Amino acid sequence: IVSAHSWGGGCMCDRCMEAFREYLAAVPPETRQRIGAEPLEGYDYRAHLRDQGITTAADYKARRRELPGTPLFEDFQRKSVREFFRWLRGEMDAHAGRRVPLSANSNLQNPSQQYNFLADEFDFLIGETWSETLPDLAICAGAADALGASQVVSPFPHDVPDTRAMIAATYALGQFTLVPWDVWMGPGKDRHFGRVEDYGDVYSFVRGNAGLFDGFEAV
Repeated sequence: IVSAHSWGGGCMCDRCMEAFREYLAAVPPETRQRIGAEPLEGYDYRAHLRDQGITTAADYKARRRELPGTPLFEDFQRKSVREFFRWLRGEMDAHAGRRVPLSANSNLQNPSQQYNFLADEFDFLIGETWSETLPDLAICAGAADALGASQVVSPFPHDVPDTRAMIAATYALGQFTLVPWDVWMGPGKDRHFGRVEDYGDVYSFVRGNAGLFDGFEAV
């Protein structure tokens, strides 16, 4: 929902409108006044936007940065998504009778709130890693360490030597790399199928020296 809001119109369903009204109850009256939410009873943000001439997702996308309600609506969406995943974890753990590892399709090369406001709710992240330079891999690994989580890097293996170096660097930084097999390479591109002779020895080295990698602590 939050990501959709960044590139599209976001969610304006009945439940979101109801929950946004609940969120606004904790907002100062003068803040609510700026978005026509005073009095709050019966307030519908979707209807308020229609009154401003915003009737389609395209209208909203074009104008949302000028709307005084946008920071509030984005904050509400982030908090509601976090609340959902906390509920989901509780339900999973209760059903299993133990902590169930929870993951998400993401990476921490951009650890900002805008993109990774949920990262601390997961045990590990696995996602496409657009930059495979050592500084960006270090940012990724450092952010994961700080969260007490793991990062599984999904590479774009355009070049075998570079990808081998990236795999080695990621493990040296205490994180993990997805084996380059059946990898999505981007819109409209063929998938990549790595060969054992390209990468097998690197992963065999890691497996064969588990004592050097297990329980890794970053300096």
